[in-house]
Amino acid sequence: MQKSKFNINEQESSKDNNEDEQDQKSSDIKILDSESPGYEPIFQEFSDNSASDCKNSELSTDDSNSVLSTSTQNESNQDNENENANIQLPPRLPEALRLLKIKSHSNMTNNMYREIIEAFSEQHVSLYRAINKLASLVSIDPVWIDCCVKSCCVFTGNLKNLQECPTCGEKRYKSNSNDQIGRKKMAYFSLKDRFVIQYQNSSRSLELQYRNNYTTSQEYLQYRSYGDVFDGGRYQELVEEGHFMDYQDIALIASLDGYNIFKQKTDDCWIILFINANIPPENLIEELKELEHGIRCHDGYTNQDFILHCSVVSWSGDTPALAKLICTTGHNSYQGCRYCDLHGIWEDHIYFPIKPSKGKTGVAYNPNNLPKRTHQDYLNKIIKWKSAKNNRDKERIETATGVNGQSILFELKSTKFPNSFPIDIMHLLYENIPGYMFRHWYGSFYPNNNSNLNINEYTIQRNVWNTIGETMEKNKKLMPVDFGRPPRNIVKYYNGFKAEEWAN
Repeated sequence: MQKSKFNINEQESSKDNNEDEQDQKSSDIKILDSESPGYEPIFQEFSDNSASDCKNSELSTDDSNSVLSTSTQNESNQDNENENANIQLPPRLPEALRLLKIKSHSNMTNNMYREIIEAFSEQHVSLYRAINKLASLVSIDPVWIDCCVKSCCVFTGNLKNLQECPTCGEKRYKSNSNDQIGRKKMAYFSLKDRFVIQYQNSSRSLELQYRNNYTTSQEYLQYRSYGDVFDGGRYQELVEEGHFMDYQDIALIASLDGYNIFKQKTDDCWIILFINANIPPENLIEELKELEHGIRCHDGYTNQDFILHCSVVSWSGDTPALAKLICTTGHNSYQGCRYCDLHGIWEDHIYFPIKPSKGKTGVAYNPNNLPKRTHQDYLNKIIKWKSAKNNRDKERIETATGVNGQSILFELKSTKFPNSFPIDIMHLLYENIPGYMFRHWYGSFYPNNNSNLNINEYTIQRNVWNTIGETMEKNKKLMPVDFGRPPRNIVKYYNGFKAEEWAN
């Protein structure tokens, strides 16, 4: 068996005085300058659930089962597991790695790290030694890129040759160094390196063939259905343009969203997530099935082995996401509710009245006794959908039943349709209903041509609303950050209110 290129059990024999000299040097290269003004933790940090697990550190954002293989490709997965199980970390190194993780998240200075290690550990593991040991355990190296000391920008792209930040004017490089050493750096972990590592592992390489297996299956080639991203028009356009010609090619799905970095909500950061579409979704379901059946586990507290069972209580998400998950036609269809069989009607858009409008025929429903869907009801409708003779018949069944496929979640014993998919409180109570209720109270729910309908006993006068809005604006700077997002003038900005603002 080929050994890892790093000797895990090497003797830690460096002299302390040399290590202290290297501590400062290492902070210039691998640890951001924590003494600089405006210091914040790096955007991509070394982190592990525990130091004892650091050999399995996961650097890939696309799946939680990536294996950092240190063996040859033809060795079995079991051999890799046995080899990893025999790795022994030097004494006290796990403590140092745990402290290194805390340092990367908490603005801890190098001196504070050193003092804590000296106070609580008999065998002092220097910062330099901890960083290099962690680097030896992780078989991927980050690319370090200069960034503004106040995190205004990263010196790349059009900014790569600048000597100072275009936003705040801070110098890019340290002034006390002859070499051009950035005052602050961020780590970028290459997608290329991650894919190379994954394909080096035989079991992972086999998993990555999911895209090829899916798109070459008889069902994919002969029938029109939607089960994955490869059924979509964009993927098929790319194939026609010459992409994904090799069975080993990887398809990525990019997703991004912003979040507020600070409690004051003054700045935000946008995260880009790449999903590896070559990984089959069945892996998660198979693992959940194994957890339902039970896996052998050891309890460190009782020092006894036991069988661990794990079951999913509920699945939560917004309505469009859950419609994809449970294979229904969604809330914009005539059978839009996943809980009941209310049939929608068309009046400029689909909606679900309890009783027909005046002059219209239809079913009148008792709101206290709606025709509810059950697990067996879902199964019956799926059987009916599968028995469709052609696509037109299938579409007719989808319109009538609201079911357009069989969810893979039916394989889980703990998941029952629709009870395992409760209403998402955030979207129901904090985003949808409050906005509608405000427009009722404000007198703007109905369009202008129905202005008489906007005048009701519960409608609050506009001058009162203006006073409320001005008061909210004045209190914006006085509200403690623990209350969440500061309120804006509700009269001016209610259309842009987020869930947190409605909740407050």
